[in-house]
Amino acid sequence: MIKIIDKQFNKKVFNSKATHPLQTWEWGEAKEKLGNKVLRFCEIKDNKILSTYQMTIHTLPFGYKIGYIPRSILPSKSLIQ
Repeated sequence: MIKIIDKQFNKKVFNSKATHPLQTWEWGEAKEKLGNKVLRFCEIKDNKILSTYQMTIHTLPFGYKIGYIPRSILPSKSLIQ
């Protein structure tokens, strides 16, 4: 199961599963201050967090947007869906 994380989520729990400094909660806060939208989500199985991900949303020309997940583990098939 994939769950989108809100601002009240425990930052220490999120960071404990981060695989790179660019995936930490604090990095996402820095990106938000620069004007990027940040989405955080986790993959859960049997009520246990397997992995966390942080995606920044960047605006491109002509109204397009792209999501970027830097320095993360390879996403599972369920996450991609």
